[in-house]
Amino acid sequence: DVVARSVDAWGHRKEIAVQAKRYSRPVGRRYVDELLGAFRRQRFAEALLVTASEFSSQAGEAARGEPN
Repeated sequence: DVVARSVDAWGHRKEIAVQAKRYSRPVGRRYVDELLGAFRRQRFAEALLVTASEFSSQAGEAARGEPN
């Protein structure tokens, strides 16, 4: 949904992928997998999945299984 750009104190730039979900039900693994795919393909420095709800246990497991 958003690509944020950050510059550190040394002038190094990084891009951060942000995906937002406004659901009443838990956000599932599908969205974690989609974000991780974009993270890898486009070589983002970081990726954030934000929700007003909560994450399913499968989504949490997928996120914790990612070393980055």
